[in-house]
Amino acid sequence: MANTYLTRTPSSNGNLKKWTLSMWAKRSGLGQLALSFAWVSGNEHTYMQFNGSDQLLFGYYNSGGGSWGHTTTRVFRDTSAWYHFQFELDTSLSSGGDRAKIYVNGIRETAFASSTDPGQNTDTAYGKAVAHYIGSTGDSQKYWDGSMANVEFVDGQAYGPAYFGSTNTATGIWTPSGATAISDYGTNGFKLKIHLQLQELLLYYKEILKIIGLHGMFYNHNIFGGQQKHLLPLMVIQH
Repeated sequence: MANTYLTRTPSSNGNLKKWTLSMWAKRSGLGQLALSFAWVSGNEHTYMQFNGSDQLLFGYYNSGGGSWGHTTTRVFRDTSAWYHFQFELDTSLSSGGDRAKIYVNGIRETAFASSTDPGQNTDTAYGKAVAHYIGSTGDSQKYWDGSMANVEFVDGQAYGPAYFGSTNTATGIWTPSGATAISDYGTNGFKLKIHLQLQELLLYYKEILKIIGLHGMFYNHNIFGGQQKHLLPLMVIQH
């Protein structure tokens, strides 16, 4: 099982009711694997992950109440394919079924083995000033086993698939090219380009470079032979 992951803790809360997380991922291992978590504690966290049956999960857990979540009916076991996973949240909407959406390769998932909608105008942990993980659960019990690229978090906007990809008219395949440009990632938003060989991390926005404090950086853990090290980004470009 791989144990490389990224972490970041924002310095202040973003929009906890409306956001979009998008990523391209290729599985190497199957079973219970983490895509991304926002971890307040074991009693409160937002999760995007696979379960032991390879179904995709998106939800929020709070032992004090207000938990919700969706578990897809279909499973994802193709280890040769790149998937585009998109998680869209807008709890301000009047329709409960539209508040938390999952898209895979540009198509909305509508068949669920289990499904509980978020309450209207409720907050989640993602975007809070707490530890955010890419490729790990907050308690570091489950890791991502595979590759990732183009991980984007848009804070304060619930964007559709056209902002992250388009269908190639010649092949009919969903690709990251041709996406509508995003001009503002919001308070805690980011776009990560992860080089698959060197695991270099680039945060970029509006072609402006600046060095920022530790709260704004992601860290790459356990990249060198299981030794835990923090790998600073080569470049940091932020709003």
